[in-house]
Amino acid sequence: MKRKLLTLALCAALALCALPMAAFAEGKDLNDSGAWITDRTEPENFAVENGRISFGVAEQPGADSWYGWQGRKAYTEAGPSSYWKVSYTMDVTETMTSTDKVNASVWVQVDKEGGNGAASQQGTVDWAIVQFINDGGAKWQAWNSTGSGSWADLAGVSAAPGSYTIEVEFFNGTLTQYVNGAKVYSYTLSETKTAPAALIAQGRSYGAAFEVSLGVPAVATTASALTANSAEELQAAVNAVADGGTVTLGADISLAAPVQVPAGKTVIVNGGGHGIALTAAGAAFNESASVEGLKAGTSLTVNNVSFTGHTAGQADHAVVVGSQGGVNVALNGCSFTNMYDAVYCNQVTDAAAPVSTVTISGCTFSNVAHSYGVDDGATAGARVDKHAFALSGNTGEPAPETFAVAEVDGVGYTSLEAAVAAAASSASKTVTLRCDVALDKMLTIDADGLVLDLNGKTITASDAFQSSYPNDSHLVNIGSETATVTGVTVKNGTVRTTAANKHAVNVYKSAQVTLKDLTLDHTTASTGAPLVVNSSSVKVEDKLDLKLGSKSWYGINVDGKYGAAGLDFAAGSAVTMTGREGLPVITTGNNGSVTGAEAAGLQDNGDGTFGLKPAPTPVPTPVPTEKPSGNGGGAPAATAAPAPVLDSTPKTGAVSLSLLPLAGFGFTALGTVSRKRR
Repeated sequence: MKRKLLTLALCAALALCALPMAAFAEGKDLNDSGAWITDRTEPENFAVENGRISFGVAEQPGADSWYGWQGRKAYTEAGPSSYWKVSYTMDVTETMTSTDKVNASVWVQVDKEGGNGAASQQGTVDWAIVQFINDGGAKWQAWNSTGSGSWADLAGVSAAPGSYTIEVEFFNGTLTQYVNGAKVYSYTLSETKTAPAALIAQGRSYGAAFEVSLGVPAVATTASALTANSAEELQAAVNAVADGGTVTLGADISLAAPVQVPAGKTVIVNGGGHGIALTAAGAAFNESASVEGLKAGTSLTVNNVSFTGHTAGQADHAVVVGSQGGVNVALNGCSFTNMYDAVYCNQVTDAAAPVSTVTISGCTFSNVAHSYGVDDGATAGARVDKHAFALSGNTGEPAPETFAVAEVDGVGYTSLEAAVAAAASSASKTVTLRCDVALDKMLTIDADGLVLDLNGKTITASDAFQSSYPNDSHLVNIGSETATVTGVTVKNGTVRTTAANKHAVNVYKSAQVTLKDLTLDHTTASTGAPLVVNSSSVKVEDKLDLKLGSKSWYGINVDGKYGAAGLDFAAGSAVTMTGREGLPVITTGNNGSVTGAEAAGLQDNGDGTFGLKPAPTPVPTPVPTEKPSGNGGGAPAATAAPAPVLDSTPKTGAVSLSLLPLAGFGFTALGTVSRKRR
């Protein structure tokens, strides 16, 4: 074959066969025979039936001309991408292997991104061709577009009669061809994104006529699995892999910039024994087309990848989650070295946003500041209810980085004071603690109906706690000087004073206050009491545990100095007090009243105080008498007499010797013996 003539003829013929794209808008359905139009010479016959293309190639002694090729082409309408594959089957018949000067093939027109349309061929950068040819012997060839072009024989590929699977695969600038799954030819193009714009099914014969049978080509622009050997290939693979597909690292990869995971895509990345090392500050996986972080609907699973930060200064992330919510991240069997955290989650402020989930399982942390980080309060309006974390089986796992100490209606706050202020105008009026809190000053609750749910956590004073006079050194103050506060509830946790505090909880000029399931720890307070009810009405529900210290006055003071004061113990409530025996649990003054105390485990001392009910005297457990052994129904066995007890008091006259019973053994006196003293 004359290569130069072949190349020149190829260019001319392709130009002549170009047709407007609009005329074949439905050409993407390659099973439609109408999608296939004549290319060069119309074959003797052409049919598309049952997923097969069949056509007859007539004898043409002048087949060395490019017009000697007989066939049809179809436009795929595939857009440019970093990955595509065209696959089909071709039958090699006995006729083809026994007839000299025949060939058959499918040509793939490869167009670059931004070309002028498939029909114009102005954007064509390659013709990817695998052909069967019998020219003095049956064989397979691939077209080499380099320079003036040439055919390359494919050594080691059988050309015997049978069905052959042909695959032409493009990935990130590299085009690779396969026959029956074996790689037979590969080369690199100048473009990293191309499209298989058109397909030409054709054959020619210098001699006898023959028939060609092909499977209708399948065009895929995604792959279920890809392998990446570089940062560029990793990005391309993540883009190109099918939704739910797998990308495997084929080598250790260095990243100068994050891999951008397409929004809404599900991707699995397997380490394959390799790792990802960051060479600049940032993240391994991100999506930063707008606000940084993986977008809603995105799911990223990373298995067995070793991540290494760019510096020992702990500055990087493996994954960044965005602020839309609805992201799923799973890191399994990975290792993290010299990083800030494995996953950082940006704030979510939309109450309607779906929850993002983060799972970190079986991973190893080394010189990592936090297992994960989440903005759940550092940004105004950030929510605490839009991220769910599950960590298990990890080694060296550091603590997470969170910011919210309390939440109100799902919004996180970095200070309890700010949360209490926000709750006053919230829908639920409820503040829920998310961690133990150390206050720098007295916490004042002065909003009607506010609920402070300690959520099993503890409020205490920080080392920096400040007060200006004794009555602003309480830890928690309920009430206001200016108006009666009504309906406040404090529940489910511990209020623990330090030496900087007076009362643990001070209720002042408030009504219908509920204290439920609380521990008031006054052990180290400077003075005062665990609870003071000052001109207020308070109900105790469930448990109230009072812990007193050396400077505690009593457990509770109920004082009506500025108005009626009442303390009511609800049914089922119980009071305990430890630390200062002898001090009253409750003292009353200025007509302060207490109800329900007895049922809560208290007793009225009759002097305006209440104490704990004494524990009931235990009833001794009788020791049973041992039954006789031997024949049943016999007489009891003899019991040894108790030792005599002598009255050693000096006396004259008679001396009494009594055989006294031994307590607890059921014995009775045996009698009295009298004798004269000499």
